[in-house]
Amino acid sequence: SSGINAEWPLRPGFVLLWTACTAHKKWWPRKCNRISKKMLKRCGYQCTAPFVPDDMKPVQRDVNIPFDPITESVTISTHSVVDSGELVIQNFYDASSDSSGGVWIKFDTDIIYKIDKCQDYMSFDNPLPKDEHKYWTTKLDYAGLNVDIHCNGIEVLNFTLSDSVCTDNMDWKDFWGNPLTEMEFSRTDSATETYSISEEYEKSVGACRGGASPEDNGGRLEYKDTSCKSRCDDDPDCAGFTPGDTGCETYTSLGAVGDGRGSFSCYMKVTI
Repeated sequence: SSGINAEWPLRPGFVLLWTACTAHKKWWPRKCNRISKKMLKRCGYQCTAPFVPDDMKPVQRDVNIPFDPITESVTISTHSVVDSGELVIQNFYDASSDSSGGVWIKFDTDIIYKIDKCQDYMSFDNPLPKDEHKYWTTKLDYAGLNVDIHCNGIEVLNFTLSDSVCTDNMDWKDFWGNPLTEMEFSRTDSATETYSISEEYEKSVGACRGGASPEDNGGRLEYKDTSCKSRCDDDPDCAGFTPGDTGCETYTSLGAVGDGRGSFSCYMKVTI
């Protein structure tokens, strides 16, 4: 399965470029952000084309669904139109099944978003595709403190929660600061038609080591923050990361695995 919505027109030379991109390390075009910058330039159109997971299924409302924001993303489809008033409501929960915030999208006079337990409705960072049929992919970091949304393959929101932006709920850290384990489509969600939860990273025990380029500890870069997942999501040269409480590390060595130390975890981008 190509994974590309057949309703979308193909540009001249698309098939040849498609073949080159999929042959390169056997990645589908949706993984273009995980290959070299040279191939990223060649695959640029495929990287912005809407990806439709093969296992899209009818939405289940008011049901808690296992969800690991470190290793997984969620993709939904909508056919809603502007000014319909229809809503996408994705709620997240921690290990105690307590509410941990949510991501809402409203088809108002414009299409707007809300980070529940943080701020009220706002306009997206970037213009949305004009197509009525939209595929929305949401990625979060460990505790949801960064929210990244793509619509039909185009990044439309990259939102980092903080005291300066969560002005509608000064207690936002009581919700978003907890590790997330489940998600739910609210019973009042009237826009979501189908959804899929896709694996983005593979987890192994220990800090990431080895792989195709094991030199310098797999191309390790150290950071004094906890933003390595978001950083790795956005960097085509990043192969994986190791999170920490006050710092984190990224790696460029494809296929690295954890070195077995139980106090660390290695997350490597999934390849196809």
